[in-house]
Amino acid sequence: LCLLTALPAAAQAPYETYTYAYNGDELIAPNAYTPVRKLSSFGEAGTLNTPSDIVLDGGGNLLIADRGNDRILVLDRGYQCIAILADFTGEAGQPDALKAPEGVFVAWDGSVYVADTGNGRVVVFGEDYSFQRIVEAPPADSLPENYLYQPSAVAVDRAGRLYVISKNTNMGVVALEADGSFVGFVGAQKVT
Repeated sequence: LCLLTALPAAAQAPYETYTYAYNGDELIAPNAYTPVRKLSSFGEAGTLNTPSDIVLDGGGNLLIADRGNDRILVLDRGYQCIAILADFTGEAGQPDALKAPEGVFVAWDGSVYVADTGNGRVVVFGEDYSFQRIVEAPPADSLPENYLYQPSAVAVDRAGRLYVISKNTNMGVVALEADGSFVGFVGAQKVT
């Protein structure tokens, strides 16, 4: 995990930034950001293992999808771990756990949506990080044959509709109603 901040133009970066001209030539460009601090260990929470997503909530807490450790870390403004979303009690009172989560999103109401990639679902936690519900994969009859649902990113609009990016698909973003019912694919590019 690398935290970035804007620095004056005179600061030296450990790399060069470039862009491409219309004809494909590389052009040196000004550095937009320069790393100033590297964080990878968080006290009793240990170290990160293959972090894959990061989001800031409305209270200034940082949520990190720590895929290799099967969890979401919640850090306060001082980068101290205040919560770990990993194991939870499911809807029927059974023990459950995240598996290789790759995406995390904080909705306008503070709910935390986790793309639980390894389990093929989206898990929803409340603003207080308590388990709320599971949004399972759309029914098989709604999806193409042999479709493997592996959510890697999730976003939610103010109406509660979910937009899920699933790995290994070229059909677009999976759109779901707030209750988890399948709407369809959006944003797919037509191949000519």
